[in-house]
Amino acid sequence: MPESGVTSPVADAPQSSATPQPPAPAIGEDEVPVPRAVPLPTVETSLTPEAIVEKLAFASRRGRLAGFHAGQGGGLFGVAAFGHPFDRVLIADVQKSNAGAALSFRTTLPMKWPSIFIAVTISTIWPGVWLTDSLLKTYFPSYPWWGVQTWMWYLPLTIVPLPWMAKSIWGKSEAMAHDSAHRAIRKIAAETGGRIV
Repeated sequence: MPESGVTSPVADAPQSSATPQPPAPAIGEDEVPVPRAVPLPTVETSLTPEAIVEKLAFASRRGRLAGFHAGQGGGLFGVAAFGHPFDRVLIADVQKSNAGAALSFRTTLPMKWPSIFIAVTISTIWPGVWLTDSLLKTYFPSYPWWGVQTWMWYLPLTIVPLPWMAKSIWGKSEAMAHDSAHRAIRKIAAETGGRIV
C-alpha cells in the first residue's frame, strides 16, 4: 500500500481523452481503375461449361454478379459492364484447356443506349430555344434586339459543340466499362475457383 501523501507516477500521468484511430485503409486492387490499354484477361477453371453457368447463375441470384444471362451474345454467358451512360455487356466465350475450360471475354454495346441518347439530345434542343426565348422576353421586354431571333444564336451554341461533347462522353464511358469488365472477370474467377491468366 503506498504511503500517505506519496502520489503514484501512474496516477500523475495525463490521461488522454482521445480514442485511438484505426489506420487508414489501404487502396485495394478493385479501387484502382484499369487502364484501357490493358486487355481483358482469360480465366482458366477446372469446371465444365455447365457447372460454370450454374455457379454464376447462383452468384447472380445472390447479388454478387450483375446482369448475368446464360447464352447471351452468342457466348456461354453475359454479365453487365457498367459504363454510364452507355453500359456494355461482357460476353464470355468458352474453350477447352488443360485445366478444363478457358473463358475469354469481349464487350458489346447494345445499340439502344446510343439511340436513346441521340433521341433525347435532339428532342431537347428546340424546347430549349422556346424556353430561352420566353425567359429573355420576360426579363427584357425590348428583346429581341437588332432583329436577331433566339434560334439564330441558340442553335449554333448548342449544336456546334455536340461532336466534342459526344467524343468526351464516349471516351469516359469506354474507360468505365473497361474497368467494370475487369472487375467482373475477377468476380467470375473467384466464383468458379479459376485463375486469371
